[in-house]
Amino acid sequence: MDKRGFLKVLSSALVAAPVAAATSLALKPPGTEPVPSSGTVAYQRVMKRGVLRAGSFIEPPFTFFDAATNTRKGLTVALAESLTSSVNLRLEWVDVNFATLVDDLEHARCDAVCASLFMMPRAGRLDYTMPYAYVPVHGYVRANDKRFGADLAALDDPAYRIVGLEGEGATAIAHRRFPRAAFLDLPQGTLIPDLLLNVVNHKADVAFLIPTVFAAFEESHPGLLKPLPSEEPLHVFAIAFALKPGEEMLKSLLNNNLQRMIVSGELESLFATFDPNRYVLRPGIRYTRGC
Repeated sequence: MDKRGFLKVLSSALVAAPVAAATSLALKPPGTEPVPSSGTVAYQRVMKRGVLRAGSFIEPPFTFFDAATNTRKGLTVALAESLTSSVNLRLEWVDVNFATLVDDLEHARCDAVCASLFMMPRAGRLDYTMPYAYVPVHGYVRANDKRFGADLAALDDPAYRIVGLEGEGATAIAHRRFPRAAFLDLPQGTLIPDLLLNVVNHKADVAFLIPTVFAAFEESHPGLLKPLPSEEPLHVFAIAFALKPGEEMLKSLLNNNLQRMIVSGELESLFATFDPNRYVLRPGIRYTRGC
């Protein structure tokens, strides 16, 4: 996949993409009770069926919808397919969103959320596999705005307005790091490119987003924005799959095979296919030669 083709797919899919780090969680549906877990419930259910019901949402390059083949594709899709096929399981994809994914796991509508979830506390209602990727969040400003230097801390000033999304991870980090700055927090459901358009249209001065979002925006709106001069990211988020807390056997199954893919280089080959521009940070392995 060349750079222009990758960015074209990324740009079209982002318009409908949910915000990967949104943290709002729905209440339990009235009259229902969560499926009890003893650490083996989900594992036994999956192994009995021979199928892992995998929750999914669209966020390139992790997951995108290929209209030509009418299938999901992307780094996360290929990763989940490899993890399950290695233990002779089939995948069954289930559409989820941030308002319902916790209840989808609690009520066994899916067994794991195999998507690009930021590893955040989420009130203890989710557990995570080991990270399979890391994503830096950087700031973007108008191309002709010369007020910014290399010191990211200078943004903690009421002279600057930062645009974000209510309840979203990067926005929460920005509020903590720059409490004196002005904020324009847009409601959840706002399209991701609209954050950057608010900067272009002078409604805000800075937007913090992952690099793949900016790359897609730059492809369709060249020359309007630029990264902040600081090379320091606002934050680096670990990305993982999610499970219902307490499902230790299914978590172990996924972790063991994920570790195998990291050590063998199989995960790196997936990155080379779906992230050729290296926007996403890879997990590394460390070991030493014995004496």
